[in-house]
Amino acid sequence: MNDKTETGSRKVILTKWMLIIFSIGTFGYMVLSLVMNHPLPESFYMNFVLGLGAIGGAFTVGNIFEHRAQGQVNSAKAQAEGEKQKTLARTASGNTPEN
Repeated sequence: MNDKTETGSRKVILTKWMLIIFSIGTFGYMVLSLVMNHPLPESFYMNFVLGLGAIGGAFTVGNIFEHRAQGQVNSAKAQAEGEKQKTLARTASGNTPEN
């Protein structure tokens, strides 16, 4: 992956594409229903809203996972930096790890 990609930007792009594809599919279904002289079912609008909610929910869950993973990475980096500082302090004071 490109290191210059900002955190979350891939998810935003994916969500936009999901919304575009969902909207095109919904619009196509509406057009086909009108062309075939079939009325839209009563549950159509509720399903439309639930579909948008599912996309939003997937985006939110993705954010949760990404932020938790980023927190773990930052925690591991901080812990490694702390260990490095301890080692440097020991060697600077003359206490080598072998002693």
